[in-house]
Amino acid sequence: MKVLDDYIYIGRLLDFYGSLLTESESKSVDYYYNEDYSLTEIAELLSISRQAVSLNIKRAIDKLKSFEDALKLIEKFEKKKEDKEKLEIIFKGLSSCDDIDEIKGRIKEAEEIIKEM
Repeated sequence: MKVLDDYIYIGRLLDFYGSLLTESESKSVDYYYNEDYSLTEIAELLSISRQAVSLNIKRAIDKLKSFEDALKLIEKFEKKKEDKEKLEIIFKGLSSCDDIDEIKGRIKEAEEIIKEM
């Protein structure tokens, strides 16, 4: 499961920050993680050595992780997605609620979520 999670995380990093990599780094990571190509296949496609592909991938992943450490775009995206889902739940239940105190409580809860955004 860890390997799959790593692949998903690298894919997400590439989605958010891939345009900040060199073309060779970006293609190497994309081919390796998204297309499931071997180092040899990537080397042939890019006309570079297997070692260069390996170094490209390692360097690119280090860069991608440092971008996320500095900018936290994925973390912020996930938080906003979570907040949106919470607000949807709060407001869906609001239309069928007859208790004014419960309505006020839900509105207060929604206000807190919005303040944190």
